Amino acid sequence: MPQNTPNRAYTYPCFSDANNFPAQLQELAEDIDTDVQAILDDIDDARNTPPSVRASGSAAVALVSGVGATVTFTTEEYDNAAMFTAPGTLFTAPVEGLYLLSARVLFTSGGSGERLLEIDIAAGVPRGAVTRQANSGFNVTCNCHVLSFMAMGDQARVTVLVNDAGVSYTTRTFSMTRITGTTLL
Repeated sequence: MPQNTPNRAYTYPCFSDANNFPAQLQELAEDIDTDVQAILDDIDDARNTPPSVRASGSAAVALVSGVGATVTFTTEEYDNAAMFTAPGTLFTAPVEGLYLLSARVLFTSGGSGERLLEIDIAAGVPRGAVTRQANSGFNVTCNCHVLSFMAMGDQARVTVLVNDAGVSYTTRTFSMTRITGTTLL
């Protein structure tokens, strides 16, 4: 009875199988061809039509000093792979691969504490963060960019934290684009 390799699913004969070299070689060749074609399709998809999403929001959201808050995005500007539903906080990777994630949040002026913007993936595992010092007379913008591997179904979210009272966030944007997939190459 033929067996399959555990990681690539190439069919190969067992020692006890009847010898039929042409048919067995043909089956192995077809398995390899199918695998290589899937890799090439994956590369082509990543280059030409990568899963991408961009969302934004603009309504002011008050923050409590010292308490982290998940940022809510209210407008889906672009989504070619059903990665986000507005309004919402989670962005889902439809396929595994290397993703570029970018977040931008505008904090209102006030106080002199710090503003923290963080991108989390897979149930709160921080992948990137940026902290800016506040200036009492000016708004503060935080930008964070992360290049990270995401498995299919992993979810990304943006969280913010301030350490002084009377601060809110207003304008925010988030984008997530698959750069490349997992390939043999």
